[in-house]
Amino acid sequence: MSEELVDLTVARTKVREFCDAGSPEYALTLLDQIARWPDTTRYLDDNLWLYRQMGDLLVTQSAPDDAMSAYRRGYELDPRDLGILKPYSDLLFESNLTNDGVKVVQSMLLHHKHDLGTTELSAIYAKLGVLFEAEEEYAKARSAFEKSLENTPTYNDGLEGLLRVIGQVADPVDVIRVRQKLINSLEDPKSRSVALVALGNDWVNEFNDSGRALDVFEHAVLEWKENEEALSRIATVGAEIGDWRRVGRAYFTLSELADTQEGKAEWIFRSSIVARDHLWEADKALNGFRRVLQLDPNRIDAFRAITSILFDAKDWEEVEASHLSYISILMEQPDASPELLSILWEKLGDLYEGTLLRPDDAIFAFSQCSHYRPEDIQIRQSIIALTEVHEDHYDKAVDQLRALYNGNINPEQTLERMGKVFMRMKSFDRALGVFRAMQILNFKLDAKTHAFVEERNTTMFRPIKRNLTESLLRESVFHERMDVRINTIFKHLYVGLSEWTGESQSKYGLKRKDRIKIEEPLAFNNIYKSIGASINYHELPKLWHKKEQIGLINGALIPEGLIAGDEILGSGREEFTSFVIAKQLFLFQPTFYLPTIRPSDVNAFFLLGASFVLPNVRLEMNKELESALKSLKKKIKGQELEQLRRAYESVGGQTDIGHWIETIEDTANRVGLLFADDLTSCREYLEIEPQKLTTRSVDERMKSVVDFAISEKYFNLREALGLSIG
Repeated sequence: MSEELVDLTVARTKVREFCDAGSPEYALTLLDQIARWPDTTRYLDDNLWLYRQMGDLLVTQSAPDDAMSAYRRGYELDPRDLGILKPYSDLLFESNLTNDGVKVVQSMLLHHKHDLGTTELSAIYAKLGVLFEAEEEYAKARSAFEKSLENTPTYNDGLEGLLRVIGQVADPVDVIRVRQKLINSLEDPKSRSVALVALGNDWVNEFNDSGRALDVFEHAVLEWKENEEALSRIATVGAEIGDWRRVGRAYFTLSELADTQEGKAEWIFRSSIVARDHLWEADKALNGFRRVLQLDPNRIDAFRAITSILFDAKDWEEVEASHLSYISILMEQPDASPELLSILWEKLGDLYEGTLLRPDDAIFAFSQCSHYRPEDIQIRQSIIALTEVHEDHYDKAVDQLRALYNGNINPEQTLERMGKVFMRMKSFDRALGVFRAMQILNFKLDAKTHAFVEERNTTMFRPIKRNLTESLLRESVFHERMDVRINTIFKHLYVGLSEWTGESQSKYGLKRKDRIKIEEPLAFNNIYKSIGASINYHELPKLWHKKEQIGLINGALIPEGLIAGDEILGSGREEFTSFVIAKQLFLFQPTFYLPTIRPSDVNAFFLLGASFVLPNVRLEMNKELESALKSLKKKIKGQELEQLRRAYESVGGQTDIGHWIETIEDTANRVGLLFADDLTSCREYLEIEPQKLTTRSVDERMKSVVDFAISEKYFNLREALGLSIG
């Protein structure tokens, strides 16, 4: 019978060669072919070799299920083969096949117990214990773990396994005993520390002995000072029994272990709360809270805790110092919260005003608060209430009142208070300007204020003897948002388009006899020449008379000139006349000439100039634009052309022509106001003005004039020009 069995000597050699050559897949293919033949065709030793070899190779190929099948066939042929039992038990253990795993491990112990080393035998018993534990056979699991420890008393897996299951089959005393045995067996301090935490929990949970538990937790920290779990348990259990000294120490130690500023701050904050509320150590708590703010300036709760302690002690100097210190800390932070800073300054202001009675410091603090919270009306009101009655701070009252006015906050009351502050300052010109603004806005003046205004109103023109240079106009009169780069562009475009846009005198029905002789001693002529000289006209525009013409207009005449009607020429109200003349002479300048005569075409002119000097700008042309372009090419050459190109390059694509025209109109009204010194004349003319630059309402344009008329820029300019009243 045996002579008929297959001899696997050659196959064994071949498999070994494949494995040595690093080709396990070829070895597996060969073994698989052999395994297809019945087991009865091979010797038992060959079968055990075959399935052991297949299982081992399949494990290396990460095919645990197939490997398990191979080992199972070998195990079924002979349950004693250690070469199969070991790997087979490992796979069953890893796959949680506990029932089969128990049988295989027991078979290994039955047949090979005396052949295994002490440590290896302990490991097998520990594995058997885990398998029984998974089957909830806790008594058998305990027995297995205990046998594991009989061979190696300090075997860790056996100790930990016994500790897990003993609670299921024994009383808590046994649990404590096993855990202590486990701790004594551990050589690593960190491991002992972790085990001590578990022991401490047992004292709490099983025996309700928090005192002994705290001792054990502290022992755990001595073993490994970075054991955060032990420290947390000290804090928790200590708080439950009122051992606040230990709680505070635990929190502080946790702060030293934290790896972030915020984490450190949180634990110190908790430690400081304990010191304040339970240990009654206010100084220690204060130092802790201050340290919290240094670590995490956004911890407003720490600051509140500080001020609470200091307020209780009525230590106002320290309250002040704490506010200033915290503000200083925050100011050093690149991402300091403006809201938090505003709150601190407000609280400090309250302290100065109400408790320390230091109004100067209160004003400063509230002003700082307003800087961070400009929309807060109440803070501004607080500043005004403090400053409008203190001579040294009148200027601050004015600043805050201006802010309220600009925010349209109760403008009537705001302007009245501003005017009265100016009166206290004996700045009568500013007071007059504010009260006049109230009149034009139809705000009520009391009798005394009304008399003050009326005494100083005059219908007489007051010449300005100092020249209004371009730099002075730009600094003190030009609208703050005027884009002066566009000014430069249109100053150059004027050269190329003024003649092209010109109209003949016949369009207006003007003849030689309609020329106004500027030498004649008319009030209009005198004002015209005086204002022209102030605005630096070397040669004034020609004047033409057209009876029915309203006001004064730029007729775009060739040669250039202004057209006046009977009403303006014969007006006895010099302030009205001066407003009209000043505005029109300002707009007649080359920079503003084109927007004045052709406001609806300004954007087209701008784009035409861009297409003329910039190669990448293309404009869809019509006959009129082609004609205008021809005029540009003819008139603008050489240096003028280069200057125009640079002006366009400076602007780039960021232009808003509509807004620019509004700023021109507002600036012209400012110039008119400067010479007329009368808001009423300004409004009257805007209501009848024949040559408007924009479609804005009279109220909208007057709002801009009034805002300028009460501005420091305007008041300072009047002083510089000798126009202010004493």
